[in-house]
Amino acid sequence: MNDLYTDEPEEELGPSKSQKKRDMHAVQQLCDELAQLNADVWSRLELSDTLIESLEIAARIKSSGARNRQLRHAAKILVVDEDLRESVNAYFEARKNQARNEQNRHKLVEQWRDRLIDEDDALSQLFVSFPATDRQELSTLVRNARKEKQLSKTPAQQRKLFKYLRDYVIV
Repeated sequence: MNDLYTDEPEEELGPSKSQKKRDMHAVQQLCDELAQLNADVWSRLELSDTLIESLEIAARIKSSGARNRQLRHAAKILVVDEDLRESVNAYFEARKNQARNEQNRHKLVEQWRDRLIDEDDALSQLFVSFPATDRQELSTLVRNARKEKQLSKTPAQQRKLFKYLRDYVIV
């Protein structure tokens, strides 16, 4: 009798057909991102010659269908080399992290600029946080930006303050 509730372990069937398609589509998307990069990055990633050739062809193709076929071909080459795929994924992850860090830095500079313009004690707090800052230059920029904001002028001095903070203070 077939008992549905046996203590025997079930067989591992492996990934489903849908999962295989999703995995292959992800590798094809990775190849699409690779094709948009220049050859210097390809050489740094130490891609194989056949993969580089396939990516070069895909980069030149304008037709959507032909480009997708070429990217599928490149994905098949990339699927074979698991280590290479991991290094390519690591490269793109590092790029995303770098972009995220730049966004966070930009937000921090904006916050400091706004605080310096709006709060009286923010300048002394900035000097505590960043002691190597040129006090005279920064004080002048903050004074000009505050005056500009009070007079409701275009924010030219505020932009100068932002650029100074970005380039010399919050590095």
